[in-house]
Amino acid sequence: MNRNSTLIRLLVGLAVSVAVSAGLVSLAGPMPQWAFIVIVSLLSTALVFPYFKHRIANIALTKSDIVIERLSRQVDMLNQAAIVSETDINGIITHVNQMFCDVAKYEREELIGKNHNIINSGYHSTAFWVEYWDTISNGGVWRGEICNLAKDGSIYWVYSTVSPIYDLEGEIVGYNSVSVNITESKIAEQKELERQRRTIRYNETLTELIRHPKFINQEYDELLDVITQTVSNTLGVKRVSIWTYEVNQDVQSIHLVNLWDYLEQKHYRDEVLTSADFPGYFKALDLQRVLIYDDVYKDADVEEFTKDYFPSNNIVSMMDAPFYRSGKLAGVICLEQVDTIRHWLLEDQSFIISIADILTIIYESKRLHSVEESLRHSEKLEALGKLTGGIAHDFNNMLGVIMGYSELLVNALDDNPKLLKFANQIQTASKRGAKLTSNLLSFSRRKQMHEEEVYLPEFLDEQLELIQKSLTVGINIKYDFNEDIWPVWLDKSDLEHALLNMCINAMHAMSEVRKPELIVTLTNSHTDDLTELDSVLREGEYVQLEFIDNGTGIRDEILPKIFEPFYSTKGDEGTGLGLAQVYSFLSRCQGTVTVDTELNKGTCFRLYFPRHYPQAAFEFDDNNNADDKVKGSEHILIVDDELPLCYMTAEILANLGYTTHCSESASDALEYLDSNDVDLVLSDIIMPNMNGYELSQAIIEKYPKIKIQLMSGFADTKGSSEISEKLAGSIIRKPFVPNELVEKIRALLDE
Repeated sequence: MNRNSTLIRLLVGLAVSVAVSAGLVSLAGPMPQWAFIVIVSLLSTALVFPYFKHRIANIALTKSDIVIERLSRQVDMLNQAAIVSETDINGIITHVNQMFCDVAKYEREELIGKNHNIINSGYHSTAFWVEYWDTISNGGVWRGEICNLAKDGSIYWVYSTVSPIYDLEGEIVGYNSVSVNITESKIAEQKELERQRRTIRYNETLTELIRHPKFINQEYDELLDVITQTVSNTLGVKRVSIWTYEVNQDVQSIHLVNLWDYLEQKHYRDEVLTSADFPGYFKALDLQRVLIYDDVYKDADVEEFTKDYFPSNNIVSMMDAPFYRSGKLAGVICLEQVDTIRHWLLEDQSFIISIADILTIIYESKRLHSVEESLRHSEKLEALGKLTGGIAHDFNNMLGVIMGYSELLVNALDDNPKLLKFANQIQTASKRGAKLTSNLLSFSRRKQMHEEEVYLPEFLDEQLELIQKSLTVGINIKYDFNEDIWPVWLDKSDLEHALLNMCINAMHAMSEVRKPELIVTLTNSHTDDLTELDSVLREGEYVQLEFIDNGTGIRDEILPKIFEPFYSTKGDEGTGLGLAQVYSFLSRCQGTVTVDTELNKGTCFRLYFPRHYPQAAFEFDDNNNADDKVKGSEHILIVDDELPLCYMTAEILANLGYTTHCSESASDALEYLDSNDVDLVLSDIIMPNMNGYELSQAIIEKYPKIKIQLMSGFADTKGSSEISEKLAGSIIRKPFVPNELVEKIRALLDE
């Protein structure tokens, strides 16, 4: 009904009231004015009030509906967004919404009438709950985070607002809880806290390791025990191992040096894995910084291990990190989890990389320590060599006098048998002394050398009888010579002495062995495969000669002294010059000798000889008299610190008519140029003191008309200046074919 109709009804009601009042007046006669007004008012009220009462009631009812509708919508929204529950004052659940049931994973019927403790996870302390109940039971509102337990045993977190429920008298009759699910954010927060705690723990472990007394005192072998056990405890990994890497004849291998087995509480050693058996793993090891396998049975890199290695050790997860020495792969640290799959975290990876870096420091320090020991040993031997050389030279002169006069005595005492016997003894003793001084001169490098190209397999075949005679009949000798052994450049007589000394040394080492055995092997090798010798040997190719016996081995305290002259463990039976001669001989050959030994198991001596590049058959094509095109008469200076190669190059050029001169160093070459006219300088690049580029720069500045040709056996031979870059573009690579050499030189001279 609109406003106009309402007004009409009011006016009609008033008119009716007035009319009725007038009728009453006419019937009753004259009445006072006030009485008339009272009658009209009463009639009006009687007629109008019912209408207003109904209207007011309708208006009130409409507002109530609106409020109820709004509240209903808010409750619906709250049920969709929040977890709602109500309990009585004893904590008995009287109401829960659907979200409460969904999160707690209960049906509503399972919750109503139960104590609210049904979802208590036990995470919070007693003090927490005391403060909670004190707040709400005293009429306060409690707000905070609660960790609850769902029906399936899972944990969920809520942020709750809990307030009292009052009756009409103002008494608390229950409690209402409105909560928001914060499980995801809480889990993320806890993960971040756990990550931070792990990072702190890992950093503390790394700090403890580098501050460990064994690390500070460089007791590295014992430190490996500490590292494997510490990593196992820190990461909770059952097996932690350290392996060293080797390459031999293109076969890669890793050798177990330390394995800590947490379950057995023991350290293990001595196991070898090769690329022949596990090619996928070694390929991955070459390419990756960290090898991560959460499930080892699902990765192709380690598929080869699943047949035996993984099943026999119950390994299901693995993470490996390589470590290095001199920039080359030196080994790998391996984490192996047994029984339960482990998902390796980013912090785990960072930690194991840091452990690998510590191992890199350890093995680099061991290398540097070896270099220092080798340097000290070399300096000591050099000093002893100079001393013994001087003594031997003078002693040799005295022996010459004794031997001369003893020879005269022998010739003069034919008629005196008794004195003749004495003279013969003097002569025999002087010859033994001469042999001793010969060894001393050999050790001191003052002996005249007669070096030549030698093929070791042929030489050793020739020496079989000598080797057998040097040893007792009961020693079993085995030979293992690889095919295509490279030639070497050395003095055969020195090699014979070295071979004899090695065999005699092995015989003494096996004197108490029931079934003595000596194995002699020959292999080709490269310094890329001999990372432990990169500080001792120049980069290049070597022939490796091994003597392996099954004798008593060498004690640790004796090992550093075995190459020292006059040091002997044989008492009066030994001169102490056998292994010293071997060491000196290898040094003269620009090689080295190494020793691996183990008590009561045996010793392996490895002798390394630099590969010699033999002079190639010097032939040219007959067509068009090709050799005439490269002949010449120019003066060529050849500069190379490898004199055998220098002489070979000079021979090639001399055969074609060139005048040649060899210099062993850049300084010798510059001195020669000061007093000789030279047309071309052919120089090696890698030389001590002054390299080929530096020599070229000096020649160009002082003798700009001299042509320069560089040669090198190294791949990385880039120069640093514009002139060097130009020369680097035309380098002759070693080993070279004679045709290539002479054609390039002739072309350069004709420019």
